[in-house]
Amino acid sequence: MDEQQKDEAKGDDAPYIMKTLAVGLELDDGGAATAAATAKGTRRQSLTQRLGLQSLGKRKEAEEKTVEYAGSSSASEQPEERHSSSLPVEQRIDISDAPGAKATKAECVEMAGEDLYVGTSTGHIVHYTVATGDVDAREAPERLRVSSVDVGLGGKKVDQLLAFPALSKLVVLSGSTVVFFSVPELRRITSGAMPAIKGVSCIAYDERIDRNTAAGAILCVARMRSVHIYRLSASELRLEQEVAIGSSVASICQYGNYVCLADSETYKILDLPALRKTSD
Repeated sequence: MDEQQKDEAKGDDAPYIMKTLAVGLELDDGGAATAAATAKGTRRQSLTQRLGLQSLGKRKEAEEKTVEYAGSSSASEQPEERHSSSLPVEQRIDISDAPGAKATKAECVEMAGEDLYVGTSTGHIVHYTVATGDVDAREAPERLRVSSVDVGLGGKKVDQLLAFPALSKLVVLSGSTVVFFSVPELRRITSGAMPAIKGVSCIAYDERIDRNTAAGAILCVARMRSVHIYRLSASELRLEQEVAIGSSVASICQYGNYVCLADSETYKILDLPALRKTSD
């Protein structure tokens, strides 16, 4: 194979090499060998196979086989037990408030230390404590349901939760309204220092901070054709900046001085200090 053909073979395999590098896997024995195998009709392993992940169908089949062997009385008839610490333990948790009540779905979750908060489709927040210490990876961690509270917004589903353990605050988005709770007791704050914010599509926070230790946080709130930047402390919420935008916001995130937001078709990046100078 001359130099030109080698370059073409490498060029054809470039997307595959990029995907392989992106997940930190080892490459095959050279781009030329891979191209040759492809030319002979040898099927390359999929990314899922290279990562060692099972398809849902294979997992279900394995679970059904496990159930079949569970009823066997002879130890010799049972397959060898194998555990994989790389697969997460799945456990079904009942979050309904009472037997026979309206079907409840988990809409969002937030973890803060050993505290797990679940926002439900019926407008409740369910609080669990979860033992996250020395836990066997093959077993589900112990959990304890502490409380369940109604957000108080007409039973509308809870869309988003943001926990700030160092501030003892939980920020809740439900029914286009942001409200604040004290944690871990889950008591809604109704004082004027932290008023509810209405007309909200999504929320974010400055991801540079460590929420477990920071004495304050920057909260980014997307409203109809505007983005509001708030400073949240243990005692108050203060508006620091308002930026007008030309469209609604479906998703938003913030890192330092930059806010990235997107609608259904495009995204924008806002430079907050530059916009602040322009508005002054």
